[in-house]
Amino acid sequence: MVGVLSVLRTLGILGGILAAGTLSTGCGSSKSVNFTGAGGGGGTGGVTPSTGGTVAGGGSAGSSHGGAGFGGMSAGGTAGERTSDSGGSRSGGAGGMSTGGVGNNFTYDSGTDGASTGGIDGIGRTGADGAAADVGDTRGGGEVADEAANDDADGAGGVDGTSTSHYAQVSAGEYFTCGLRTDGTIACWGANDNGQASPPTGTFASVSAGNDHTCGVMTDGTIACWGANYYGQSKAPAGTFTFVSAAYEQSCGIRIDGTLAGWGRNADGQATPPAGAFTSVSTGDGHTCGVKADGHIACWGSNDSGQGSPPAGTFVSVSAGSQFTCGIKTDGSVACWGRNDTGQSTAPAGSFVSVSAAYSDACGVKTDGTLVCWGKNEYGQFAPPSGIFTSVSGGVGHTCALRTGGTIVCWGLNDSGQATPP
Repeated sequence: MVGVLSVLRTLGILGGILAAGTLSTGCGSSKSVNFTGAGGGGGTGGVTPSTGGTVAGGGSAGSSHGGAGFGGMSAGGTAGERTSDSGGSRSGGAGGMSTGGVGNNFTYDSGTDGASTGGIDGIGRTGADGAAADVGDTRGGGEVADEAANDDADGAGGVDGTSTSHYAQVSAGEYFTCGLRTDGTIACWGANDNGQASPPTGTFASVSAGNDHTCGVMTDGTIACWGANYYGQSKAPAGTFTFVSAAYEQSCGIRIDGTLAGWGRNADGQATPPAGAFTSVSTGDGHTCGVKADGHIACWGSNDSGQGSPPAGTFVSVSAGSQFTCGIKTDGSVACWGRNDTGQSTAPAGSFVSVSAAYSDACGVKTDGTLVCWGKNEYGQFAPPSGIFTSVSGGVGHTCALRTGGTIVCWGLNDSGQATPP
């Protein structure tokens, strides 16, 4: 998160427990990597949490990992399995998106696409002729045509800031943004005064942009961080992880056994997670929250505005912002708690598949794929583009979202180029 201007974003998901085999890292064309967790079963509308299937190679059952980052990507369901590079069929997304996750089972290369359940848009669509869709989309040809028209209307790098490349995830940081391309590489744009927008080479399964540092889970399960490191926020621990969330001056990751590891600034205890297994984690401005294996939320760190006091009930994902937090409940509704001076904790009614708590505003993707935002509207954050989306990520004054076709659209503050994706 970003101090007075801090942001959290969790980002993407490497779903399931990993074992020897092939690991999935997003949508697009297929590539072989060093390990695989079998994706969980498809969810309906990305609202119901899902647990990963049995790991290839005989490991333990996988868990679904998500968690809204402050502008981060997350998925309530398990991430899908990116299968081999031999082309051919793919199965539907596992559990759909919650809090901006991109977790779908599919192959990268050209081949015959099969029908999907809880497909790439995470809202339970089924498409029989996905072969015509871009980046391995599971939708039918008519919907693909509509999506292409929307993308063309936005224009590349135009007013809405629509990307020309295709992505599997997006994570908005303070004054910069990072996206996970469909080939597993990372692209970042915007402010780069601490190197936070200069990702390393290699392939990744997810990325999370913080204040002035960024972390990502590589396809071998290790975490790489870059940018500012004055509190050790970019010095990730060794080990194998399924998810990472970068925030203001701290980071937190989920290990393959579901336990948490925190590093970086710890003045309020935000980098000292409790024991136990978690399916989602999101670290914000001085506080961190996670969804436990039983669906209940635990928060630690600062609680001066009630941001660390979650309501009762079970959740599929959580997103920690600046002094407030939002989460998607198991019935698909959004609950927010903490600071509410700009209405940032007054979530609208409806059923959601993704939510992102930012600095003083929040946005969510509803089950029909449309965007809705609430809270402060200083830089036009409440004017999201039309279209169908799978996830959303809010920064400080700017917001980015991922379309079903794999393009990124950003809007709001753009003084550092943070809302102009490549």
